[in-house]
Amino acid sequence: MKINKELAFINAQKFLEKKYPELKSNEEWVNFDNIYWSKYGTRSRASRHGFADKYGLKPGLAIRISIKPSRKKKWYSYHKKTPLGWICPIGGVDVKPQVGLEITLVHELTHIIQYLLGLPVGELLTTVNEQEYVLENYPYYSKFLVTYEARKFQELLFKRSKKKRAKFEQVNGKWTYVSPS
Repeated sequence: MKINKELAFINAQKFLEKKYPELKSNEEWVNFDNIYWSKYGTRSRASRHGFADKYGLKPGLAIRISIKPSRKKKWYSYHKKTPLGWICPIGGVDVKPQVGLEITLVHELTHIIQYLLGLPVGELLTTVNEQEYVLENYPYYSKFLVTYEARKFQELLFKRSKKKRAKFEQVNGKWTYVSPS
């Protein structure tokens, strides 16, 4: 399946303009086109200082979008407690590459909006916007989300350090969860 970057950008932009109507009158938003489309890499990023030196973009607001197709088949989200109370499981949610690109654009454009509108900076708003975008446009994927508490439990089970990792052990003939603390 070929990824349509322009359609993904338009869909993300429309969603965010509907959520933040004041963007339509913001000149920096309306004229924003400072995107570096990378065919490789695993991290997409937004910057208010730009990537002019590294990617030949204009100075100022810019985003770098990695569109490695194998990477866009998963929707990962930050481990943040959202108002909805739902989050992606630790292994992510399998999505179509086009959907993955749209979610990534919503995330990175939200960082640009945080700067333009003076909203609190961080990953909570980006995660909320990603979730709302998926629930509104691709509700099928919502059934794969887990509760924040379940994700916290997954984080304990998948810790890299064996000393900090939770595990199940047989105690008195019964399998039970053993916390590292």
